[in-house]
Amino acid sequence: DPEAALRSHVEMACRDAEIVYGLPVEKIMDEAIGTVDDILAGLRMESARMGRDRLAAILDPYDRAQAVYSDRLRISGVIDRVALLDGDRCPVVVCASRPPEHGVYAADRLRLAACAMLAEEKYGGSVGRGVVEYVCGWRVREADVRKSDRMAVLSARNRIAQMGSAMPDAHRGAWCV
Repeated sequence: DPEAALRSHVEMACRDAEIVYGLPVEKIMDEAIGTVDDILAGLRMESARMGRDRLAAILDPYDRAQAVYSDRLRISGVIDRVALLDGDRCPVVVCASRPPEHGVYAADRLRLAACAMLAEEKYGGSVGRGVVEYVCGWRVREADVRKSDRMAVLSARNRIAQMGSAMPDAHRGAWCV
């Protein structure tokens, strides 16, 4: 029963949130259980769109939450999941935002590109695509990893390296007060 299994996972996540964040479970349980219908609707829609087996491959990963550091690339990050799609390892990035109407957000493309680069380093081989899972409104979007996204990741890395250990000057405005 998918609904019962999903409710069980949501309840477990709420209990974990109580431990991690110190929130009373009663306070978050009602809101979290209210998302079950949206998630189920999203699962049904994605299953119909991409097929049950492909969706299952994304949700039942080859590997989970991998913190990866690359000396060669001089970047690090956490790959939320790695799925086996058509025999290829594909990074899965989980985002808490609502999905765009089509495709993925630019910031998510960059995170996906960085995860693809780290996955190549960890597992070997080439990673040409990945998946972004949008939790709010529950949607799954596959995306190609573009060369321009890889270049943007390296450009960001270079800008950070140029800063050195110095922190940028803080701008104290009305919001800080």
